[in-house]
Amino acid sequence: PADDGDDPGASDPFHYTFDMHKTCTILRSLLSKLDVDGPVLNDGAIVRLFAHECRRELVDMLVSQDDARTVCATIDASIEAMFNFVPEPSFFSSFVYGAAETSSGNMPASSSTALVYRETVGAGVQLVAQVEAAISKSRQKYIGSLVFFDDALHHVLKVTRVLESDRRSVMLVGVGGSGKKSIAKVAATVAGVSLLHSTKGPTYGVSNFLDDLGSGFKRSGIKGESICFLMSDADVCDSVFLDFVNQQLTMGRISDIFQKEDVDSIVS
Repeated sequence: PADDGDDPGASDPFHYTFDMHKTCTILRSLLSKLDVDGPVLNDGAIVRLFAHECRRELVDMLVSQDDARTVCATIDASIEAMFNFVPEPSFFSSFVYGAAETSSGNMPASSSTALVYRETVGAGVQLVAQVEAAISKSRQKYIGSLVFFDDALHHVLKVTRVLESDRRSVMLVGVGGSGKKSIAKVAATVAGVSLLHSTKGPTYGVSNFLDDLGSGFKRSGIKGESICFLMSDADVCDSVFLDFVNQQLTMGRISDIFQKEDVDSIVS
């Protein structure tokens, strides 16, 4: 919903403001995720992939079901006007024919550009099998016994898509105990990225938080690992934690996280 009409591009929820960056992200995903060496996609599959990317980039950010239905209807109407058909909603995934792995096992993939999308139509049972296989092969011990229903599987697909992209973030919203953390852990395992989630104690403070972030940055920048930093509302021991996270999300860096001697050792 728009404001009072002074700025047609503004909206009440601040994250409802979409710009050219979103359009570029959709096109970049569309071009980089196509399997050019695999079976040739027909026009219908390409259009469904475009609709899928629009829903992931736009609809998944909406907090109201009414708004989501309105945007989905707009996407369908635009596609129908251009291509004379309305594509059935479908999901695309990089692990429909195999979880993201490297030759060394469940180590993080070095680049997301090597991953390609394949349509998951009719692959529900196969997707569950792939997810369970990725979990069973994982060296991580933080995932217990899980039962995947359709909605949970769709959430895994959505989060996995974000984790396979460079420098992306996702916020999972839901009531306590709904499985947000489990979904994130499963998605990280399936995407083949390392999970960074520290165990908080009574003495855990700002310095410990910065040390954990710094270790993740070193693993990512020096060793080339793909890192998923998981943080829940229960992990916010101090409100300043959110300031550091906001710096990383908005500027791509946290000021003075490393001392000068640390920087010298990292560079050398």
